[in-house]
Amino acid sequence: MTALPRLQRLSGTDLSELLAGLRQQGATELILLGPDVQLPASDDQWPRELGDKAKIYQLTEPVADLAVRLQELNQLTTLNLSGNRIGDLGTGILAALTQLTSLNLAGNQIGALGANALAALT
Repeated sequence: MTALPRLQRLSGTDLSELLAGLRQQGATELILLGPDVQLPASDDQWPRELGDKAKIYQLTEPVADLAVRLQELNQLTTLNLSGNRIGDLGTGILAALTQLTSLNLAGNQIGALGANALAALT
């Protein structure tokens, strides 16, 4: 894992270690950006929803089974998966995270089936 101020880039292998740690800590928030998300070099130019976050993770490569790997984090209340190509199948899996009060899935190729699966969270 390569650590940068507030932003930590992860490979798919590093992700397993991160998720195990978050599960053990009982973390309630996860910001895990996809590999294609482009952030400005200066964090004061980042989108407002990222501005006050202490830790932001970004995958260095797509992770095909990302939603499956996240489903055990059922304590999450805030989840940002922008740009991870979750798709309709992944949203059905994420719908099991019933504690979520904030979910950002921008750039995840979600269609009507995925939207319907997520409707159960409201």
